[in-house]
Amino acid sequence: MGQDLGLQIDLSVRRPLRDEAYLALRRAILTGQFKPGERLIERDIAARMGLSRNPVREAFRRLEQERLVTVNRQGVVVQALDPREVEELYQIRQHLEVLAIRLAVRHFTPAYRQQLQAILQRTTRALADHDQAQVVEASIDFHRTIAEMSGNRRLARLVLEIGEEIQRFRSLNIQESTRTPIAVREHRQILAALSRRDEKRATRLMAEHIEHSWRHARQYL
Repeated sequence: MGQDLGLQIDLSVRRPLRDEAYLALRRAILTGQFKPGERLIERDIAARMGLSRNPVREAFRRLEQERLVTVNRQGVVVQALDPREVEELYQIRQHLEVLAIRLAVRHFTPAYRQQLQAILQRTTRALADHDQAQVVEASIDFHRTIAEMSGNRRLARLVLEIGEEIQRFRSLNIQESTRTPIAVREHRQILAALSRRDEKRATRLMAEHIEHSWRHARQYL
């Protein structure tokens, strides 16, 4: 393991070190550990991870391709969030998740209902404990589970990737959201529609849910 808790790498998983470095750095950027405009020094990052500089350098290249970092005269810098790109992310997310839930209705089973109900129970407990981090994690799990339920693995991966990028914006700008209890209520309504296999209502509720999230987020841009 790397010595820095925020840049842990799992050497027990048989992945190339460049992939481990990439995943750890990507996670640190998306969760806001590294802020926009912050300079990432290759030798320091490598030391914190307990790696040589080569896998870190390769990880930087991948992050640059994803536009999470830029390379300039000062070195590698975490890229700032573009308000227009945030809006585009929400637009893409809405279309992807509407498609995901439309497919999920057709694959819905009692086992999936139990899984989503357990996630909502976690959310309720987190709300009662005022644990915003756990609320966010449960919300991500709710959307991820529906995407996986679609049966389309590529779609599920895209939903997760877009959700992670949006979470970067939220972690930097929205510390505790007044929308959270409303979003949880919307999740319950979505689950009810899924349970009835009501495709029309489920897709409408999901589209409205993403639209409401975007309207709330827009005030922070």
